[in-house]
Amino acid sequence: MDAWLIKTGEPSIKIGISGGFGVTLAIKNTGEEDLSNVKWSVDINGAIFFGRKEGIIPSLNRGKK
Repeated sequence: MDAWLIKTGEPSIKIGISGGFGVTLAIKNTGEEDLSNVKWSVDINGAIFFGRKEGIIPSLNRGKK
């Protein structure tokens, strides 16, 4: 009989927001594992937002933006 022991933990993601009139959002995986199907959404109060407000990042490798 086989058994597997898997250690899991919360992903570590860093989010950077910059800009003035235009806003730039950068998501970086700072954890030890590659991530997949990362859901994201943006909600900015008091501003007009052009572009996508939500989506899925299919693959977010560790140390990558």
